[in-house]
Amino acid sequence: MLKDEIKNVIIKRDRESQYKQRNADIVNEYFGIDYIGKATLDSVGTKHGMTRERVRQIVKSYFVDVVREKDLPSARIITEEFNSRLFWTVADFENSISDDIGGKMNIVGVVNFLNLMGYVEDVNVYQNDLSGKAVVNEICEDDIIMSKMNYNKVKPFYTQLLRYPGILGLTTITSALNRVKKIPDNTIRNTLVELLK
Repeated sequence: MLKDEIKNVIIKRDRESQYKQRNADIVNEYFGIDYIGKATLDSVGTKHGMTRERVRQIVKSYFVDVVREKDLPSARIITEEFNSRLFWTVADFENSISDDIGGKMNIVGVVNFLNLMGYVEDVNVYQNDLSGKAVVNEICEDDIIMSKMNYNKVKPFYTQLLRYPGILGLTTITSALNRVKKIPDNTIRNTLVELLK
């Protein structure tokens, strides 16, 4: 389980650092392990009285630089699951990876982990209406997790879809495609079908 794998790397690392508990706490908080607060560099830094840059340096030197891929077998499974879709709702992704995580992890922490470790590139949590990135402490289960590249692909088509009744958010696109005959513009419909494969 990813949570245990991250903790095991930290335990091994603890033997080598005089600031082991603080550094372990910082890594755990940034990756959202057993932590319900905001999993951001700023929030973790504020809690520990340091800058966001110092938090980034600690996470990198204390964890990222020392971990090996074989230490994190669950990360590959989670990455493959994430890459199997163009986008995920927060709720769907949490449900899909819950067994692989092995306990409580903040979804933003999981996204931080995947980005920082290089398993995915530029993935963020976006508001359901695609108006921008979701505010970390206001993430809802129907907010969307996707790469910036996919966000840029989907946003123009989504904007066109908004003029049709019943399309309230990106999560409703899938159900709209099930009612595909009700969307008159074949170009939009076909493009979305291709994008959502």
